[in-house]
Amino acid sequence: MRSKNRSDRATGNMESTEAPSGGSARTDEIRRAASALFLAKGYAATTMSDIAQAVGILPGSLYHHFDAKESIAVELAQAFNDELAALAVRMRAPDRAGLPPEERVRDLIAAVAEAGRRHAAAVQLRVYDAPTVASDRLRTAMNHHPAALHRVWRSAVNGLAGLPVNPGFDPGMLTWAFEALSVNTSTGEPSDLEAAHLAELACDTLLHGVVVDCPDDATLDASVPLAAAKAEIANWTPGVDGTDTRSQIVAAARREFARRGYDATTIRDIAAASGVRMGTLYRRIDSKESIFTEIVESYAGQLDAALRAALTSPAGSEAETIDAVAYVTAHANRRFHDEFRMMAVTWKRHQENHLPTQKYLSQTADRLAVLAAVLERGQRTGGVRQICPPKDLAGLLRVIVWVPYQAHQRASLRRVHSFLREHVLRGALTPP
Repeated sequence: MRSKNRSDRATGNMESTEAPSGGSARTDEIRRAASALFLAKGYAATTMSDIAQAVGILPGSLYHHFDAKESIAVELAQAFNDELAALAVRMRAPDRAGLPPEERVRDLIAAVAEAGRRHAAAVQLRVYDAPTVASDRLRTAMNHHPAALHRVWRSAVNGLAGLPVNPGFDPGMLTWAFEALSVNTSTGEPSDLEAAHLAELACDTLLHGVVVDCPDDATLDASVPLAAAKAEIANWTPGVDGTDTRSQIVAAARREFARRGYDATTIRDIAAASGVRMGTLYRRIDSKESIFTEIVESYAGQLDAALRAALTSPAGSEAETIDAVAYVTAHANRRFHDEFRMMAVTWKRHQENHLPTQKYLSQTADRLAVLAAVLERGQRTGGVRQICPPKDLAGLLRVIVWVPYQAHQRASLRRVHSFLREHVLRGALTPP
């Protein structure tokens, strides 16, 4: 395992800042304040008055620098896009492209993760679709993903094929995982680990696996934790279902929350998406918050039951428990895709004071503690690699298994579970 200081070479001498610079010192201060507020409250919940107050100026003075908060968001997003494009150019240089295959992948994931840390607010802007009132300029800046960087990633991962690899090596899915993990470490749950170090630990896990002497597929398929997880999944329902008007409203709300996040979704958005009039909507639901509560409670309860079955059922090895957890997340990502997106950045939102969300976060913390205990036992007995302390490893595994793998070429559940089994448990590279 490499030191977290290894990211120094990957990032070069780039300035450590979370907002683009340029213009007056006051303009830079406004960008930094807006960046911090977008992270803490979300773009939709942040107002120009909030930004002015954070800077210590009157709202009228703020408009001398920016005509709207959208202009600030566009600058933040564009600065991140520009840095990723420049990074792609640097990574194609002979000194970078000519590195040994594994070192090249590690170099790339550290560099991209560090860029994501510096532009964390811009990364978070990408989590949801732009608000209804957003301009095309903001939509374009938020949705831009430099094709050149994707080609660098694909080249780096394909280069691993020249090494002894696992028979289940899946370069397409692995590229997808690395791209998501490298950029999104800055939007993950709070961690004492630096973004570049967290990304490199994810790289180490996917390349070399988390367990030692992983059981064969037949043993994993016949495990008690997997059977228990399957039994719970068989009872899943996609929340409120039906063809009546109320069910249509709740289904539309679920989609809108997933697209825009809670703050940016208005009751009018929900009415329009469900195809009903506002009066009809209010006769069937009390408020936006009540729909959100209903969806979260249904999702949290079903997910918790399946994951606890995977985590607490008697297992022959830690690999069986982790495999069952991966199976649950693969199915949850497909069945509850909207709900997962709804909760994507919940821990950085004011809704964490909302009771159903609090319960969801509490359940997540409890499950991570159980997983950490499983990993601690495995590290103590030699069944789990000493990648990092058990608590950090539990959080790391959560980030890895929840990547939306099914969005890659519409991957089947079988392929997703196979990828997690072959790369998270065993590792892409065969031990020498």
